[in-house]
Amino acid sequence: MVISEMHGEKGSMGSPTGGRKGNIGDVGPSGRKGEVGEKGAIGVKGPNGNRGVDGEKGTKGEMGQAGIVGITGSRGSKGENGFHGLNGEHGEKGIKGEKGIMGNKGPVGNTGQRGARGQTGEKGQPGESGRTITCGSGWEQFMRSCYYFQFRSKKTWDAAKNDCHRMGGFLVKIDNTIESWFLKNFRTVEKNTGHVWIGAHDSVQESRFIWESDNTVLTYTDWNPGEPNNAGRQEDCVHMNNNNGYKWNDIKCSHVFSYICEKH
Repeated sequence: MVISEMHGEKGSMGSPTGGRKGNIGDVGPSGRKGEVGEKGAIGVKGPNGNRGVDGEKGTKGEMGQAGIVGITGSRGSKGENGFHGLNGEHGEKGIKGEKGIMGNKGPVGNTGQRGARGQTGEKGQPGESGRTITCGSGWEQFMRSCYYFQFRSKKTWDAAKNDCHRMGGFLVKIDNTIESWFLKNFRTVEKNTGHVWIGAHDSVQESRFIWESDNTVLTYTDWNPGEPNNAGRQEDCVHMNNNNGYKWNDIKCSHVFSYICEKH
């Protein structure tokens, strides 16, 4: 940018002999500001500056302390033993069983020395004639009958009857309290047998229960209270009820239960 300046008027020439230098005149007023000149060309890019020095790496922080392991709790004290239950009441004394079957006659012993003649004893009662019963494998003998307890295979009443016939017997016929006691006692030894079919039914005539073995009318019964009731008018077959002390109940013949066969 060019700036013009105006100088003051020049003083008169001094004497040749070197007179005193004249006083400097007053500074003239500043000239007007010159016009803006054209923009100059872009200068050459200067060299890149040197890379600054890397700062020092910070120090690694220290690892915090591990927490303290909690203390194991004490073992709880053993609870007191429970009270012993009361002893159950003694059951009623069982009925005396009938006289057992006479065994086979033993072999004749060697002839002994003749002893002194004893006194004449009283005449004894005539005994029952003995007979041998062969039940076969899987059958249980009691008194003069053989019984097959089928507690693992469950069938309808008709299918159970047919199976007993196939084995040469019939669905059990219960004639008295002693026989009923034996069946219930044997029944309780087994586990998970459930209800058990017996040979009584009234499918021929309602409320007239007979045994399938010989079609005779029941003379001994062990019904559960309120039975038989022919609920739904469809209960024609009899079983020993597992839920009521094995007492008898009439029910539909189409149920599948365990069963007991009998043969003589």
